Amino acid sequence: MLFRRVVQFPLLLSKKMTFKKDNIPWNKNRKCPEISKSKKGNPTWNKGLKGIKTSNKGQISKRKLPRKIIYCKICKKEILCLINQTRKVCSRKCQFVYQKSEEYRNIQREKAYTRKRHPIVSSPEKFMEKILKSNNIKFKKGHQIRGNPDFIIGKLCIFLDGEYWHNYPKLRTIDIKNNKILRNKGYKVIRFWVIHDFYKNPTKCLDIIKSKNAKEKWKE
Repeated sequence: MLFRRVVQFPLLLSKKMTFKKDNIPWNKNRKCPEISKSKKGNPTWNKGLKGIKTSNKGQISKRKLPRKIIYCKICKKEILCLINQTRKVCSRKCQFVYQKSEEYRNIQREKAYTRKRHPIVSSPEKFMEKILKSNNIKFKKGHQIRGNPDFIIGKLCIFLDGEYWHNYPKLRTIDIKNNKILRNKGYKVIRFWVIHDFYKNPTKCLDIIKSKNAKEKWKE
């Protein structure tokens, strides 16, 4: 239809458009539809309203709220802020420098670990769950703790590490750091290689877990 209109349009312009006396226009004696008009007697919805009213009774302005003094961690200037606020920096320049510090990165890592996640359960984890349930050992998933341990039994963290990824030097340094942090918090750490330790002799791994004085198995 659009193509036809485009073709016929220049033809109509060429002819002289005239209306004869006998032709009746299509909109004769037709009224415009009443959409926005209101009938007589029906009051309008905004009759008597004068804008949105807000009452400030009982509310305290921010100027009158109690404040505290904080020192900037980089330039060590005094900052006045509200008691509920947790400011650590005075300006954007200091914030840019503070974001590169280790303190800021550690805070962001702890927030990331405490977030709720839906991790993928691997086949060795499923096999470990069957062994622990068959021996009536209660455990928890530790995905909200530093290092994301696979299982937690009391204050004992169990990791099932794959030989491919955890042999890289970067990941080894990260694992050693996580082990030290967990030890300082009062946890014991056990790390099993999936193929060389867990799949070959699972009974020995279970005996290490059952023993009360479980020795920490470090990867070095």
